[in-house]
Amino acid sequence: MNLNRIVCFVCLIALLSACTPEEGKGGLASIQGVIMTQNINSLFEKSGEAFPATDGDVFISYGNSGIADDKTSTGSNGKFMFANLTKGDYTLSVYSDDTTSNAKNPKVCFTRAISLDNKKTEASVDTFVIYKRVDFDEGNGSV
Repeated sequence: MNLNRIVCFVCLIALLSACTPEEGKGGLASIQGVIMTQNINSLFEKSGEAFPATDGDVFISYGNSGIADDKTSTGSNGKFMFANLTKGDYTLSVYSDDTTSNAKNPKVCFTRAISLDNKKTEASVDTFVIYKRVDFDEGNGSV
């Protein structure tokens, strides 16, 4: 009877140690960043100064999934945060108007890869600059 308990205990320990947590929710780490928007006019030139992207979508992929596992939106200051993450590898993605195409509403994806080294990492990514095509040239006008 004692041998059965020992075997069960050893199997339980082996099972628990074999289960390594994967990237994703359930931890104490976080990733934060900022998205800025730059208007681009019909001549493909910058129009005005970059400004914080309000309500911009930011997507996160856990590990090497290659798909968006979650998303969040930016606040009025362009800031976003993914909280409660475990250590591991992540990819952040944002979409921008394609400023090199004349097609109607083309989009391009900008990504940033980041690794969280421990369970309490508070990581920041470089600022994303996305582009928005506009039909006007802000700040330039004549009467």
